[in-house]
Amino acid sequence: MHDFYAINKFFNHMIYRITFLVLIISCSTLSGQEFITELFLENSEGLKDTVYIGYDPMASTEIDTQFGEIDITSDSLSGLGVRLSRTNVFDYDYDYEYWNEEDFPNIMSYQSKVDVLKRDCSDDTIDWAPPFSTILIPVDQLPLVLSWDNSQFQNDCIGYSFLTSYPYDAWWHLPSFSVYHLPFDPNLLLSENSSLLIEKPSGHMYINEYSDTLMMLFVNFNADATILTSVENPKLKDVIIYPNPSHDVLHVFGDENLMRFAIHNMSGRLVRRGAYKLDGVDIRNLDAGSYVLLVTNKNGESGSVLFEKR
Repeated sequence: MHDFYAINKFFNHMIYRITFLVLIISCSTLSGQEFITELFLENSEGLKDTVYIGYDPMASTEIDTQFGEIDITSDSLSGLGVRLSRTNVFDYDYDYEYWNEEDFPNIMSYQSKVDVLKRDCSDDTIDWAPPFSTILIPVDQLPLVLSWDNSQFQNDCIGYSFLTSYPYDAWWHLPSFSVYHLPFDPNLLLSENSSLLIEKPSGHMYINEYSDTLMMLFVNFNADATILTSVENPKLKDVIIYPNPSHDVLHVFGDENLMRFAIHNMSGRLVRRGAYKLDGVDIRNLDAGSYVLLVTNKNGESGSVLFEKR
């Protein structure tokens, strides 16, 4: 009986792989989607995996079988187990390092080895209203190398595409992409790099129904360089804090109309945010170390400063 179940499981797995391969071939030869490319993954033990990201004007936020998308959310992980998902994290509390369906219902639309976003290359930038594409990487498979063909991104349509562990809301507000935006490599762009070594978890995690912890990497197909720099974004000047270093409260000078603040650690994770008050920013609950304080005024202008918690 055990042999029967083992054989049955083997054939079911082979049928899935064959079906997946047929859909990928169909995706590239029949549907004519505007863009699709591979992301290759390999861990330190030589286990390999591949996922496919892309976009097309005819894609939807649901499973699009014509592009090779198959919902495998309820399947347990096997092999390296990397997946793509549609995640809706825009409105969730970033103070949580771990997300799951129990605490945050409907955070995942589906999981698949293929994810094709709705977009046309003539768009200046994709409409990044959630849900959007996310790479889910089992943390027990780290360290691993993520690699791609960077020649696929050498065009005006997606020349500024990148991967990030920051959720969507932070893409538009971080003061300096080149310094704080990507904790892995400060100069990482898909067009200028071809691999990424992920040695340890970074950013937010998702815990699935099998209690697997998955690291979340968000995919940005982007044509616009302004999201990557702070030069063209409204910015506060001369943001001054006192005292620095501090062990309890930071007082911010330079603008009388400050509305809110956010604190990121040096790995890029948001550790605290809230409304700015005249009595300063309480940092007593932070661990000792270096952080970035981002403050925003009522006009949407923002500025940042590095500080030390003691």
